[in-house]
Amino acid sequence: MNSGMIQVLRNKVEIKKTKISNLRSFDKNVQEVKEENECGIEFPDNFEYLEGDILVCTRTEKKMKTL
Repeated sequence: MNSGMIQVLRNKVEIKKTKISNLRSFDKNVQEVKEENECGIEFPDNFEYLEGDILVCTRTEKKMKTL
């Protein structure tokens, strides 16, 4: 999900929306990490994340209609 977006929620309020610049799992760069697996996420900005912040990951996909 390297092309995904992250919403940062603090006390149930969105305080930041940013892109994912790098996603790592077991010392490898990956495009996607399955639910409930640990990973490292790198962001392009210098925002201070705090313990307890909730990260909501989303990805938008475009699909062509078929007849």
